[in-house]
Amino acid sequence: MKNIDKIKGTKMRESDKQQKSEIEIMIAGEEDKQQRALLLVLHNINQGLIANTELTREYGQILEMHIKDYKVHKEEFATHSKKEEEIMNKGKGAYKILMIAAGAIQTILIVVFAGFSSDMKDMSTSILTDRIEHQEFKIKIESLDKRVK
Repeated sequence: MKNIDKIKGTKMRESDKQQKSEIEIMIAGEEDKQQRALLLVLHNINQGLIANTELTREYGQILEMHIKDYKVHKEEFATHSKKEEEIMNKGKGAYKILMIAAGAIQTILIVVFAGFSSDMKDMSTSILTDRIEHQEFKIKIESLDKRVK
């Protein structure tokens, strides 16, 4: 917006000022009304063209500034995106490592508990066998005790 304010108050070049004063002298000196009207119209067209040229030049400068700003922002965004992508890739890698480690731990635990379960079954069977034998011995002892009495 500051640049547009500058455009409204643009100063004319020295050569344009000299031309303007020469043209104004020619218009004032012209005695033929048709020629004077034609000179006035041409002078107004010329002034419009000069103003348009200045305005176009200012807008060109503003556009160049915007293009430079766009390029800077585009580069900053690309850098920022690249950093975020690197962080995401590190996170994905860490996640994969954690999943592999968790899988390995689960596999080890399954093997350990499967072996433990097998050992528990063996121990349970052994305890049952011992109880049966104990009951058999108890019955034998009781029968012997009855005989002895």
